[in-house]
Amino acid sequence: ASTAHAATVFAPIDAAYATTLRQAAERAWQYLAANPGMLPANGSDGGNLAAAPAGGNTGMDRRLRVLAAAELWRLTGNATYKTYFEANYKQSALAE
Repeated sequence: ASTAHAATVFAPIDAAYATTLRQAAERAWQYLAANPGMLPANGSDGGNLAAAPAGGNTGMDRRLRVLAAAELWRLTGNATYKTYFEANYKQSALAE
């Protein structure tokens, strides 16, 4: 979500950098689409560092995916992101 938002912010300032950010955001979404569950499932990388913030869980993962879809939809206008957002928004706890 942050990278897609940054692409929107930088577009009028530095178009080349905005394009790089957009491409990175879309590649990140491709990863998320290929891995629909939180990875790793418990939020830990197996070592001493957490891959997700303390308290990371599948609900947080879902909310972040919905936010990423919203930012990508705003950035690209691609219906794929809109469809994901609409299908998952109510279950994400963002609707509360």
